[in-house]
Amino acid sequence: MANEPNPNQSPEASADNSSQKESSNELNPNQSPEASADPPTSENNSEPDNSQEESNSGKVNPTFSQDENKFNPGEKEIGFDPFFKKPSSKKSSDKSQQTEPEKINIDPEESQANPWATMTTDLLEEKLKEIEKDITIQREQAEILTEDIIHIVETIRFLIDELQISRLRSRKNARENERELCRQKREDLELDKKNISKILEERKDKAKRSSQDETKTHEQGLILAQSLFKDGQPIENTVLYVATFFPELNISDFKDVVSKFLEKSPPIKIIQEEGVIKNGEKETVQKEVEKNAVEVWKESFQKPEQFLKKCYLKPRRKDSNFIIDFSLSYLRENLKQYFQEEEIFYLEEQLIAVQNLLFFKSDKVAEQAISIIAEGFIYSPNIYNFEWLLNITLAAEANQSDILFDRVSKLLYEIQIRLEPSQSKPIVKRFLDSLLANNPDYVFHIIRYLMYRHLCSTLRINRLDSLQQLLGWVRKRLNQDMGDAYGVLLNLLKQQNTGSYIYDLLRIIKTWLPEPELSVDKYSPSNQAALLLLIQYCAESLWRIEPKDYGSYPSKYPLFSSLKDGSDFDSKLEIIVSLLFHRSGDKTLAIKLINFKFFLEDENETIEPLEMIAFLIEKWFIILCGLDIEQCKPEAEKIANSLLRQVIEVTDASERRNLNRYWAEWAASLLKEAANKSASTSSRQEKEILMKERSMVQELRSRFQSLQEQQI
Repeated sequence: MANEPNPNQSPEASADNSSQKESSNELNPNQSPEASADPPTSENNSEPDNSQEESNSGKVNPTFSQDENKFNPGEKEIGFDPFFKKPSSKKSSDKSQQTEPEKINIDPEESQANPWATMTTDLLEEKLKEIEKDITIQREQAEILTEDIIHIVETIRFLIDELQISRLRSRKNARENERELCRQKREDLELDKKNISKILEERKDKAKRSSQDETKTHEQGLILAQSLFKDGQPIENTVLYVATFFPELNISDFKDVVSKFLEKSPPIKIIQEEGVIKNGEKETVQKEVEKNAVEVWKESFQKPEQFLKKCYLKPRRKDSNFIIDFSLSYLRENLKQYFQEEEIFYLEEQLIAVQNLLFFKSDKVAEQAISIIAEGFIYSPNIYNFEWLLNITLAAEANQSDILFDRVSKLLYEIQIRLEPSQSKPIVKRFLDSLLANNPDYVFHIIRYLMYRHLCSTLRINRLDSLQQLLGWVRKRLNQDMGDAYGVLLNLLKQQNTGSYIYDLLRIIKTWLPEPELSVDKYSPSNQAALLLLIQYCAESLWRIEPKDYGSYPSKYPLFSSLKDGSDFDSKLEIIVSLLFHRSGDKTLAIKLINFKFFLEDENETIEPLEMIAFLIEKWFIILCGLDIEQCKPEAEKIANSLLRQVIEVTDASERRNLNRYWAEWAASLLKEAANKSASTSSRQEKEILMKERSMVQELRSRFQSLQEQQI
């Protein structure tokens, strides 16, 4: 290939839809840690020989917008912005002018926290039993699939008909993918089991270490809790509630949150002193008056002993701020136990008021409110259900859309991880269905925030089911308006640290590929997106890795960073290859049937889809093996060979010849470009890199031929 194609869009390859119907409707996600680097680009001066240029007649034109600003979650950052802004696709020889995607702002403490630690012991024990049951189910399913695979392999040995063999191989691949999913789910469940068991063991040990003195202190604390909470003192009770369930708020937030809870409190009767004239003399008399509870609370700010000291609260410095905290360290836990055991009706009343804090200005307050509300979906479903969530979402102010999407997605996420799928799925589905009828845009943006939360979560249980459900909604939006939904998918792949989920996404997107018998004029936008997405992502991400990182193991290229010796990298490579080489019913590469030219910068430029695929394979080979085959890591070489073998398996003789021809043209163009370099020091270094790349392209051609001969 004589001219480096501009990093743009891309085809994907095939999924066995018939095997999907036979399976349990679960997808087969794989995961992969990722790294990224800022890449230099090398420009080529010669033009490719496109003797087989196709016309575009009869091709489907993707309907999504090329407007770079089409997909933008908003300028205001609330907590984090889940997506990069779409980078410019213009080439630039000056690396300093290349625009890096906008980074996501995530609170490090939140990302490192153990999500299980926020759950009660009872919930954790129930979850542990469910996980152990699911592990057994996944193990049994894997055993059944293994038996089926062995049977298929034995059957293939005695067949002659190529069509039957091809069908059985497809079925075998599908079964292997299902088995890999079982393995991955089992690993995820084992990890969650380990984390939960550790937390339960720590809590058990902590309880055992409690001495008699600590028990006495605890009992005394309970007595104190009962003596503090009394009928007829709404302000004191509210202060105790907020200090217990909204811990360590700064002074300003504490005042505001207490005021929020007191807004609907009835007037308070207080004794107020007044000066009166009696018999010509001034006297002070006490008079009972009614005052607004919030007003009384605010007036007490100058008299901390009036409420704070009575509730054993005091300001305490933490980091660079002052927070409100109990003066007795054990009092919060004791009050929480007292509320949950003795004041359940009071908690339910306060639960109704907590909803006013969902969109509170402080993220810390909102996070705690979300946690309380999520518990409400478990213990008070009569109050908190999909209708409540719909009403509060629709009532939110339009100018707070960023906060709305962030907070509602966080709440849905907490509901999904705290409730069983059988409970959470109906809530999420009915909420999204109802919201779709009222405000489709809200649905789409909430889903994209929620999807990113699941993808980045360290808590993996039920993550894949949730991801599949959410991507189903994205696909629905995609088929209505391809532009913004396609941008969501592309930007999800382009995020930093996508290694933990990139293959989860690709495996699900693979199921969107068009059925072989489907005519091209019936290709939906999601069919087209499945064909294009991988190529566009790969073409754009190639430039984010520098030559000095070629050959690193594990690879620093996002798509390969999780491919390690000893892991099942073959199944992940199979996803990539099947997306690139998906075929229609007459065995034509499906990517050829749609308008592949639309994402090139120059309308007069032409490029065959197979030429673009050849370019990607060539760059992948160099990224994996480095610029010197003698220095190639054995593990990386195994991965590169596996990639080439799978390409050979899915291509015919004509396609393999064309791949080799494109690589030969690319090697020639590298030689020509190196010859044109000047004698300056920087040019000599560039020339050296170009010549090394050329040697690796030659090695690729030789190895591709050798592997073909081995597989014949």
